[in-house]
Amino acid sequence: MEITNDHLKIFEDYFVAYLKKFGLTDWDIAYKVCDDIDPQGQISIYSDCRNALVEINKTLGCNESQINDRLRFLACHEACHLMLSDIIHIALSKSITRTAFDMTKESIAMRLTNLLMEVI
Repeated sequence: MEITNDHLKIFEDYFVAYLKKFGLTDWDIAYKVCDDIDPQGQISIYSDCRNALVEINKTLGCNESQINDRLRFLACHEACHLMLSDIIHIALSKSITRTAFDMTKESIAMRLTNLLMEVI
């Protein structure tokens, strides 16, 4: 099923709610539905100017009955990436391979997502 403008609004509402919970209200966020993002969404973060672009794959690979849960999970997951962005920015200035860093970052974001999905 394809993401509609109504789905994007639901995602945005979830995302903003998580940002408020995490105290990340000083960010300017843009949202976009795109073709063929792997896997379901991504966030491009520009820490220096506190801007971010959240892109959602137009096909999330789920049916209508699953869409709300999928959007909620994705919003929480991408908000976790934003929550970690300042630490990530600092960590990138140290000597570590990009591959090792990316794997660690994704692992932390997945753990936080799973934890927060049960709490929030």
